[in-house]
Amino acid sequence: MNTGQWLQALSAGGPGADGVTDIVSLANGDLAVAGTLQAPISLGKLPAISGLTVPRAFVARLDLTRAQWHWVQQVQSDSLAQGQCLIKLPSGDLAVSGSYMGTARLDALTLPRGLGRYSSFVGRLRPDDGQWQWAASGGGTGRPLGHGGLAAMPNGDVVIMNNYAGRSRFGTLPEVNSTSKNPDIFVGQLSGKDGQWQWLTTAGGNGNGRDYEFAGDDFAGGIHALDSRHLLVTGTFSNAAYLGFNLGPLATKIYDGFVARITLPAACPDAVVEAPAPVRIVVDSTVCGPERTLRVVGAEPGSSFGWNTGATGPVLTVTTPGVYTVQISTLAGCRYQTRYTQTAADLARPTSLPNVITPNADGINDRWVVRALPAETRLRIFNRWGRLVYQTQSYTNEWAADGLAADVYYYVLENPTLCPSPRLKAGLK
Repeated sequence: MNTGQWLQALSAGGPGADGVTDIVSLANGDLAVAGTLQAPISLGKLPAISGLTVPRAFVARLDLTRAQWHWVQQVQSDSLAQGQCLIKLPSGDLAVSGSYMGTARLDALTLPRGLGRYSSFVGRLRPDDGQWQWAASGGGTGRPLGHGGLAAMPNGDVVIMNNYAGRSRFGTLPEVNSTSKNPDIFVGQLSGKDGQWQWLTTAGGNGNGRDYEFAGDDFAGGIHALDSRHLLVTGTFSNAAYLGFNLGPLATKIYDGFVARITLPAACPDAVVEAPAPVRIVVDSTVCGPERTLRVVGAEPGSSFGWNTGATGPVLTVTTPGVYTVQISTLAGCRYQTRYTQTAADLARPTSLPNVITPNADGINDRWVVRALPAETRLRIFNRWGRLVYQTQSYTNEWAADGLAADVYYYVLENPTLCPSPRLKAGLK
């Protein structure tokens, strides 16, 4: 029995730079192919493709046995469009991914210009007539990169792995920014019904290496859906790279490959809900004066922030009392909110702390009084040998040194909003 024999071949292309990059089998034995064609070309008895000679991404259906092309669909752009990956969805429809420059046109569908020179695209087609069902774009790089990966989820959604650099947008998800000027990797999921981006996660490194021109580049590899909750991805990283925000850094001198498993994020709530416990607003007490700095901590990397003052970003400086609310939008498409109540007392920081108490009932310094002390401030009093003689979780200026001899004592005041630090300590007589 002979093996490894070439049985049949059919060319696709013309005098320009053409290529087929991916192929899937269809239900009746036909094939669907994807790649790049450069006009002018002819595919069997189909109408000739003419016009601009810039390369165009394409998907076509082929009866290889009869050497007949049934249909061809193109992705046209201002300068260049390349077809990269092709898959078959559980419904039997096709999904294709690739890259384009400027804007892109898929029959009546138009994809916008990205923030980088090259954008990634994903489109869904019917296999019987090649009609586009939807198309989506995202990411952006300064130059064409690797092939990337595309996979179908059991529910019909599409996951893509590819490259981006600098600032990038993916539908209505928060804008992302690569960790350096060099290309990083993204993995994202799109709805199989309408192509809306569902969530996004990123991987990449610092790009510190300068041994050669492309040092610091990270390249997307393949992607495979293990089940409805887990993905397997591959790629290449340079120097040091993080996968998401909790894995890494992976480190190498030049380039290494990686294999990683991703757990899909839980479904987002339909509306804005209260932020989970790790996400909160803290007060920065490093600066004294008639203002406070509020800072959101615990949010997932890549999240965007919108305050009820109109400000954006994780940090807000306030000068007046009030309730300050921030909405946090994650790369998974979830929206949370949390708030902080700034009181007038919190803005009036203790400017001086008395260091003398004379409990002799003369009405002067009979109690240790700290003016403008924030509520819920913990107080501890120690004698000169470090023995605790008094404490309270919320000091309200009531300590009168009852039963204590005249001596030197030491106090510790603790409250997150205290200035110049959350813990104030000194001696008093």
